[in-house]
Amino acid sequence: RGGAQLPEGVAFGGQLGTFRLRLDDDLSRLSWLHSDTTYAPHESRRLAEGARRVAAVEVWGCGREQDQAAQLALQRRREADAAKAGSLTLETRKKMAGGD
Repeated sequence: RGGAQLPEGVAFGGQLGTFRLRLDDDLSRLSWLHSDTTYAPHESRRLAEGARRVAAVEVWGCGREQDQAAQLALQRRREADAAKAGSLTLETRKKMAGGD
Protein backbone atom coordinates (compact mmCIF):
# COMPACT_ATOMS: atom_id res chain seq x y z
CA ARG A 1 0.00 0.00 0.00
CA GLY A 2 1.07 3.53 -0.62
CA GLY A 3 3.23 2.56 -3.60
CA ALA A 4 2.44 2.45 -7.28
CA GLN A 5 -0.14 -0.18 -8.11
CA LEU A 6 0.76 -2.77 -10.73
CA PRO A 7 -1.66 -3.29 -13.60
CA GLU A 8 -3.91 -6.30 -13.14
CA GLY A 9 -3.58 -9.22 -15.51
CA VAL A 10 -1.50 -12.29 -16.27
CA ALA A 11 2.19 -11.96 -17.09
CA PHE A 12 5.38 -13.98 -17.29
CA GLY A 13 9.04 -13.52 -18.07
CA GLY A 14 11.18 -10.55 -17.16
CA GLN A 15 10.71 -8.40 -14.08
CA LEU A 16 8.00 -6.26 -12.53
CA GLY A 17 6.93 -3.74 -15.15
CA THR A 18 8.89 -5.34 -18.02
CA PHE A 19 7.28 -8.70 -18.62
CA ARG A 20 7.94 -10.75 -21.74
CA LEU A 21 4.20 -11.27 -22.24
CA ARG A 22 1.32 -9.67 -20.36
CA LEU A 23 -2.44 -10.01 -20.84
CA ASP A 24 -4.71 -7.35 -19.34
CA ASP A 25 -7.17 -8.47 -16.68
CA ASP A 26 -10.05 -8.52 -19.18
CA LEU A 27 -7.92 -10.40 -21.78
CA SER A 28 -8.61 -7.73 -24.40
CA ARG A 29 -4.99 -6.54 -24.87
CA LEU A 30 -1.54 -8.09 -24.70
CA SER A 31 1.91 -6.59 -24.57
CA TRP A 32 5.13 -8.38 -25.43
CA LEU A 33 8.87 -7.84 -25.74
CA HIS A 34 11.47 -9.54 -27.96
CA SER A 35 13.73 -10.12 -24.95
CA ASP A 36 13.70 -10.06 -21.16
CA THR A 37 15.77 -11.19 -18.18
CA THR A 38 14.16 -14.67 -18.04
CA TYR A 39 14.16 -16.04 -21.60
CA ALA A 40 16.53 -15.86 -24.56
CA PRO A 41 15.75 -13.16 -27.14
CA HIS A 42 13.14 -14.09 -29.72
CA GLU A 43 14.82 -14.75 -33.08
CA SER A 44 12.14 -13.21 -35.27
CA ARG A 45 11.86 -9.44 -35.38
CA ARG A 46 9.01 -9.53 -37.92
CA LEU A 47 6.43 -8.66 -35.28
CA ALA A 48 7.10 -5.36 -33.54
CA GLU A 49 7.10 -5.20 -29.76
CA GLY A 50 4.27 -3.45 -27.98
CA ALA A 51 0.58 -3.65 -27.24
CA ARG A 52 -1.93 -5.50 -29.39
CA ARG A 53 -5.66 -6.12 -29.28
CA VAL A 54 -6.52 -9.75 -28.58
CA ALA A 55 -8.76 -11.18 -31.32
CA ALA A 56 -9.67 -14.45 -29.59
CA VAL A 57 -8.89 -16.42 -26.46
CA GLU A 58 -9.29 -20.16 -26.05
CA VAL A 59 -9.78 -21.19 -22.45
CA TRP A 60 -9.68 -24.77 -21.22
CA GLY A 61 -11.67 -25.62 -18.12
CA CYS A 62 -9.82 -25.87 -14.86
CA GLY A 63 -11.17 -26.59 -11.43
CA ARG A 64 -14.16 -28.40 -10.06
CA GLU A 65 -17.89 -27.98 -10.62
CA GLN A 66 -18.23 -26.10 -7.34
CA ASP A 67 -15.57 -23.63 -8.56
CA GLN A 68 -17.64 -22.95 -11.65
CA ALA A 69 -20.76 -22.49 -9.50
CA ALA A 70 -18.89 -19.94 -7.36
CA GLN A 71 -17.73 -18.08 -10.48
CA LEU A 72 -21.27 -17.95 -11.86
CA ALA A 73 -22.61 -16.68 -8.53
CA LEU A 74 -19.99 -13.93 -8.47
CA GLN A 75 -20.77 -12.98 -12.07
CA ARG A 76 -24.51 -12.76 -11.28
CA ARG A 77 -23.81 -10.62 -8.22
CA ARG A 78 -21.65 -8.22 -10.24
CA GLU A 79 -24.36 -7.93 -12.89
CA ALA A 80 -27.01 -7.28 -10.23
CA ASP A 81 -24.81 -4.68 -8.52
CA ALA A 82 -24.16 -2.96 -11.86
CA ALA A 83 -27.88 -2.91 -12.67
CA LYS A 84 -28.67 -1.52 -9.23
CA ALA A 85 -25.98 1.15 -9.51
CA GLY A 86 -27.29 2.14 -12.93
CA SER A 87 -30.78 2.69 -11.51
CA LEU A 88 -29.68 5.20 -8.85
CA THR A 89 -30.57 8.83 -9.43
CA LEU A 90 -27.88 11.50 -9.57
CA GLU A 91 -29.20 12.92 -6.29
CA THR A 92 -28.87 9.55 -4.54
CA ARG A 93 -25.35 9.07 -5.90
CA LYS A 94 -24.30 12.47 -4.56
CA LYS A 95 -25.71 11.61 -1.12
CA MET A 96 -23.88 8.28 -1.11
CA ALA A 97 -20.64 10.04 -2.04
CA GLY A 98 -21.09 12.53 0.80
CA GLY A 99 -21.86 15.47 -1.45
CA ASP A 100 -24.49 18.11 -0.74
